[in-house]
Amino acid sequence: RIGGGSGTTSSTLTVSGSGSYIGGLLNFGIGSAGATSTVNIGNGSVGGDLSLTSMSVSISTNNTINFDGGTLIANGSITVPTQVATVVKSGGAFINVAGANTLNIGTGLTDGTGGGGLTKSGSGTLAISGTNTYTGATTLNQGTITFGSGTLATTTGALSVNNTNTTAAGTAAVINLSTTANTTTGSLSGSISAPISGTNTATINTQSSRTLTVNQTTNGTYAGVIAGAGNFTLGSLSTNTLTLSGTNTYTGSTNVTGGVLAVNGSLANSTTTIGTGATLQGSGSITGSVTVSGTLAPGNSIESIGTGALSFLSSSTYAYELQTDLYASLPGTAADLTYSSSTLDIAAGATLTLTDLATSTALAAGSKFTLISYFGGWEGTELFSYDSGSGLATLADDSTFTLGLNQWLFNYNDISGGVNYAGDQTNATSFVTITVIPEPNFAALLGGFGVLLLFRRRR
Repeated sequence: RIGGGSGTTSSTLTVSGSGSYIGGLLNFGIGSAGATSTVNIGNGSVGGDLSLTSMSVSISTNNTINFDGGTLIANGSITVPTQVATVVKSGGAFINVAGANTLNIGTGLTDGTGGGGLTKSGSGTLAISGTNTYTGATTLNQGTITFGSGTLATTTGALSVNNTNTTAAGTAAVINLSTTANTTTGSLSGSISAPISGTNTATINTQSSRTLTVNQTTNGTYAGVIAGAGNFTLGSLSTNTLTLSGTNTYTGSTNVTGGVLAVNGSLANSTTTIGTGATLQGSGSITGSVTVSGTLAPGNSIESIGTGALSFLSSSTYAYELQTDLYASLPGTAADLTYSSSTLDIAAGATLTLTDLATSTALAAGSKFTLISYFGGWEGTELFSYDSGSGLATLADDSTFTLGLNQWLFNYNDISGGVNYAGDQTNATSFVTITVIPEPNFAALLGGFGVLLLFRRRR
């Protein structure tokens, strides 16, 4: 019990150091009017463990738990009374909910200055409602955090969702986002360790009609899953790359308004929009439609990416990489590929860039790469703009240009694909391709430019 009789004006319990305090019931029991009862878990520089099974109050005012670098261990299902303020100081709040227990904090975690964050461990559930104002990072290592009617406290604190279990069979680490408000956070990351048996998972559950916005200001990889019925936005404050390597199943929209979204896993049920100034890249797949106003750059260098219906708007860029010196030895991975499971649309003003990552190698006539494979017809007016050395100009179908040591023929509606990532082009009906053709002087020796028709597709 914290406090005493009616003559007591204040009582403080501080747990710090290398040891721990193992108790049962923590009762805030000061008797004097205006008195204070305070529990300090850690002191900012030195931690300490406070282990409890229950909590109660006898006096309804001036009760505080200060989280300051120590760990609160819930060995039973505990509800922090609403008469107890929970404050996160510079050392941060470390909460371990053991077993199948639940720790309920109904008043939110408030900022005690100093930028402290929240770190959750243990297989149990931490349920937080109310207004959170702590300003540090939120880290889940095991178990569940449910925000209910609350939300993450800050738009800049990082969010890390991990599963660190290595000593038991596979477990689930889950964050359930707010059902009543949108959630905005700083940089997202998260890793998944290998359990003794089975599979560990890590999941962020979005909510219907709500949006999770991540402002990615450091490069980060999230290995888990974003699930639920909500939307996901890579925010306009993003300056770095967020890599999603898991099988994401959320059913809302995906909007990339800043930074770089690298999809190395999959977006299974979402339509995706890439805003001006933002980039989509990666080696995974997106089942839904992809509309590009910014940049689409397949792979993380040279790789392939899958999409649904693909649309390049007037401000967009398709940034394509090839490596001609790999054509002879590793042709399948010598150039990027975007493979669409549906249609292709290109608006006037969409730009194509082509980059040879190697010192250019002269290739044999007929050498071919696919830029995009797709299904359906192609409208003859849907043309990229391309700078072949004399400024941006419309790149017409069956036009030729020089890149490095090779003369190329450009086709928007080829009937066969190139050698790169051929397995991803299976069953496509149309192909945007570049094909090496003889240099003009050599073509003239063979009887004029009519020989170039041999390399044009059949209509």
